[in-house]
Amino acid sequence: MNWKRIVVGVMTVGTLAAIVISCSTKVELNAPYRPVTLLFGLLDSKQDTQFIKINKTWLGDGDNLVYASLADSSEYPEGAFNGIVTRYVDGNPTSDEYLLQEIILDNKSTDGIFWSPTYKAYYFVSPGGLDTESTYEIVLDFADKDDVYAETDMITPQTNDGNITQPPAGFTDYKFNLVNVGSFGITYNDFPFQWTALPNSQRYEINLIFHYVEYRYTDIDHTNLESTTHKTVNWFIGTEVASEAFESMEREVNWLQLFQVLSQRIEPDPYVIRQVGTFDGLEHDVFDFVLTIGNEELSTYMDVNEPVTGIIQERPEYTNVANGLGLFASRLQQTIPGIGITSNSLTELIEGDITGSLGFCSPIPNSPESCDP
Repeated sequence: MNWKRIVVGVMTVGTLAAIVISCSTKVELNAPYRPVTLLFGLLDSKQDTQFIKINKTWLGDGDNLVYASLADSSEYPEGAFNGIVTRYVDGNPTSDEYLLQEIILDNKSTDGIFWSPTYKAYYFVSPGGLDTESTYEIVLDFADKDDVYAETDMITPQTNDGNITQPPAGFTDYKFNLVNVGSFGITYNDFPFQWTALPNSQRYEINLIFHYVEYRYTDIDHTNLESTTHKTVNWFIGTEVASEAFESMEREVNWLQLFQVLSQRIEPDPYVIRQVGTFDGLEHDVFDFVLTIGNEELSTYMDVNEPVTGIIQERPEYTNVANGLGLFASRLQQTIPGIGITSNSLTELIEGDITGSLGFCSPIPNSPESCDP
């Protein structure tokens, strides 16, 4: 199986100009041009449908901003290539092959310069997900140019997300204790998120999702309900990088940061009350803990493309796509859902100095801070 990893430097404008001037005094700006294939795909072993984005570069004689707004500038016409994904075991191809199929999606942001909101993507269906002990190769077979291809390994999960130890997986009544109440006032507790690195994984992004239900009224006395909306605040806690499989990993936070995030993301509104989490009669669910995991290829790609902060503005270009540009890698998302909150912590959210103006209330009936009138 062939594959290729390329790291090349970015040529400076001065160097490019010197080459052009030394070769000829007559410059043809739009010389014969061959489009370059751009391929981006992140395989997830838990999903039965995998999506791949495939585009091409272009060069026009007119305003390239105009060309960017045209779909056929960057999208291949139907039948331009045949795409196939093959599962490999120990370097040998298996009979598991998946043909790429076209699909038109309509969820692209309209803020950019490119054709939107609809766009062409490609997908394949793998019932039951993908095998985490295998590698997968994608090949785009073009009639008029060299094949474009790439491969990736898969992240190997543990059963029931058992590699996550804090907060513990499988406990339906686990609660975060955000604060301690003492004779000298409120103190915000520290909490260590802990997990074990999975095989073939490297990059871990840590997120905590806060759930609330927003009740909007037409009056400030909250007598005429206008709408009910389930909302979330996603607190991105940070990124950790593993050096080897089964490494013990940790990211510690102080819960004061959570209160500050909520106060920054949610605006006080006299026409709104906000129920903290949901209550099904038994469990009060407020938080989801989410680990988004990337393999080595994805981690390297993200490292290379981080914002340049130094004096030297040149950055390397990274791709693992042969005869093209882009990334073919794997990721995995692990979630500990339905984490609760202690009573002292709930009271601090509702009445405390930082978030007391946000109109929080409790979903638990007959409690002192209940949302019920």
